[in-house]
Amino acid sequence: MKKTLLALAAMMSIGISYAQSPVKRYDVTYSSGSSYTPLTGATDLGFTGDWLDTTSNNITLPIPFKYQNVTVNTIAIESYGSIYLNDRINEDMTTGHITGINLGGGYAGLGRGKVFYGVTGSAGSRIFKVEFRNVGRASDAVGNDTLNFQIWLYENNNAIEYRAGYSNVPDGIFANTFNDVMNGSQEPILCGLLNNRGDSIAIASTNLFLHATKYTALGFSDTAITLDDIGVSSGLPDAAAVDAILYGAYPRNGSVIRFVPRTPTSIHKVDFDMATVFPNPSKDGMYQLSLKETAKTGAMVTIYDMTGKAVLQQTLSTTHSRLDLSRFAGGHYFGKINNGDRIGTFKLIKE
Repeated sequence: MKKTLLALAAMMSIGISYAQSPVKRYDVTYSSGSSYTPLTGATDLGFTGDWLDTTSNNITLPIPFKYQNVTVNTIAIESYGSIYLNDRINEDMTTGHITGINLGGGYAGLGRGKVFYGVTGSAGSRIFKVEFRNVGRASDAVGNDTLNFQIWLYENNNAIEYRAGYSNVPDGIFANTFNDVMNGSQEPILCGLLNNRGDSIAIASTNLFLHATKYTALGFSDTAITLDDIGVSSGLPDAAAVDAILYGAYPRNGSVIRFVPRTPTSIHKVDFDMATVFPNPSKDGMYQLSLKETAKTGAMVTIYDMTGKAVLQQTLSTTHSRLDLSRFAGGHYFGKINNGDRIGTFKLIKE
């Protein structure tokens, strides 16, 4: 994010609230406690030296995959943690369309780090995977930092996942607010997607927005901010907009951030690696929750309103449960599943 968040550190905030968020193209879920497994039999990208501002050659994508309803033919992997699609790069913001776990200062090899890519699965259900393995931070003066993460692209439903592995970098290294970025003491980190309003992979900043995720005390959230909101075109950043897209820490080992394209129909399901919730949106406030694993002792689901107040809490003693929000007002809610040592969050909409 070298042309946006890092550049904002040298600017003054004008203190206005950011504009209304654009329509999101993806539904996002978060889960933790998954087992992180390094890729095997994958191709070494061959990044060498300090990796500063390095982008790979175009790689032909070996699986059918669409991004914003556009067929992706080639990808290029860059050293800030992102993926460019179809050789299209936004001139104002050089993070990739699929941002990955993007470090404002970039990743570095430090003589031990590697970037791999490969495909797993069989035709129809293959997954294209990119792994940043045992890499460091380019801005680490000591050279002891080690981080791991993967980006997964799914053939069967065009979903995108960011999977975090081992990291020894303290949370305090990373910026949580605009002021942290502005004073230069902490490094920005982004986990999101670079979207646009149409079915195209655009490069003009006027059409682009960040669908970024964040994990806070209230739980996992995602927001969409136009590039103009964060000052890319005008040079006048909005502090609230910047705060909304900063992840604030390196995602915990075993956490999964999953983006699933929204379907054209109004009724669809929330589906992530812990559970499926259907229908969503719901007209009557009734939902079916199906765990994808055995309910452990003490398993619980809690539903919160947008203020963070718990409106429903129930034990999950079986794989299938019913969630009843019929007595609550229409609007957006988010749920949190605790099952053993695993935690997952999801969104619900009551029409």
